Amino acid sequence: SQRQTAFLLLAFSSGLGWLLVPFGEATVLGDPAPDFWMPEASVFFTSFTFPHFAAATSLMLLTFIGWHLALRGKGIAPALGAALSAFLLAWIHPFLLVPIYLVTAAYLAWQWFRHREVSWLGVGTLMLCVLVSLPVVAYIQFGVIAPNAAFQGWIDQNTLLSPNILAYLVGFGLLLPLALVGAVQGLCGRNRLHLFILFWIGIGSLLLYAPVALQRRFAEGLEIPF
Repeated sequence: SQRQTAFLLLAFSSGLGWLLVPFGEATVLGDPAPDFWMPEASVFFTSFTFPHFAAATSLMLLTFIGWHLALRGKGIAPALGAALSAFLLAWIHPFLLVPIYLVTAAYLAWQWFRHREVSWLGVGTLMLCVLVSLPVVAYIQFGVIAPNAAFQGWIDQNTLLSPNILAYLVGFGLLLPLALVGAVQGLCGRNRLHLFILFWIGIGSLLLYAPVALQRRFAEGLEIPF
């Protein structure tokens, strides 16, 4: 089935950096291939490195799933599930809330612009996610990090810039041509879930080069929509 195929691709896929090993170091224009050193870039890599990475990626996915089910009018339970997932995510990898907020807000804006439709349950679920997660982020930043010189010093030096775009292309490997086929089908079809996935890919890709010190961390979970 499609779900089984998607799960197998997500669980066991990696990039093409290994093809560069016979030629020396696995680098692309001076940057190491992401599939060799960036656990954020590969779900397979994520699953075998740090447990909190796997937990954060799962919570991000659960937030998106709950929000989308609420958008489709599946009741209040998915909305509460999305809010709980966002709340827990804020304690682990709060920066992943940024793509969640941006992708869902952009999709809602497109839905209104294109169809003049407003899903109040979708809007309400997003607002609930924001209301339960932002106080956690504020507490961590102003109640834990800012008063502690050691924590603040670590944050100040924690610069994680993205590799060049060609390195990312190598790192995502054979998922990219499959994603292009899916993107064409999504643009030509009427399935709104496909369009939501395209929003996730587009905004997530832009965040990889956002003017912040944690650029590469936004790669976490981005393999999923591909």
